Amino acid sequence: MTVSSPIKILALVAILAAVGLFMYMEVLPHGGGSSSSAPAAIKPLHPVKTHVTTLRPTTSTKKVTVTKTTTPHKTVVHATVHAKPKPKPKAVVAAPAAAPAVNPANGLPPRINEALREYPVVVVSLYNPEASVDSTSLGEAVAGAKAAKVGFLAINVLDQAQAAPFTNAFGVLQDPTLLIYARPGTLTFKVDGFADRQVVEQAALSAKRTTT
Repeated sequence: MTVSSPIKILALVAILAAVGLFMYMEVLPHGGGSSSSAPAAIKPLHPVKTHVTTLRPTTSTKKVTVTKTTTPHKTVVHATVHAKPKPKPKAVVAAPAAAPAVNPANGLPPRINEALREYPVVVVSLYNPEASVDSTSLGEAVAGAKAAKVGFLAINVLDQAQAAPFTNAFGVLQDPTLLIYARPGTLTFKVDGFADRQVVEQAALSAKRTTT
């Protein structure tokens, strides 16, 4: 077969184009014909440095507060020392002195002396609330003291708080017992057992005459 001249020329052009494309592909990866470039690194205008401050522990009782301020040019560290407040000393409260069982001046329990400061004569009835006789004796003593217009003091022998000062002063207490005191603390009458209101009234009036 005979190839015409135009076809020969076309085939030659195709071969040359293929060779040129191959050479272009070989040169392109090496950057010879690339028009793109990597972006240049931007250098900061004012670099900021970070400083780490380490405070060593101490045995001091002071508290340290660290404040760090960072600016574009420098870092400033402010340290504020707070002194630990000293604990306030506790107030010492003295315990109240115990009341004496008896008055050293006359040897009487405080309750009798308190009554004598108000009345010149005081009738004291020692009684057992669980005994019927004592309850009757207590009622008679109250009536006799009221008739004589003198002071009256009832002491329950079963109540330790009431009876203890009298036990310390007189020893074993017998109930019922009637005692009459005149200022400044003189025992003018004493009955171990029952006493009616007339007896109590007469004894109280007699004691009043000794104080006038």
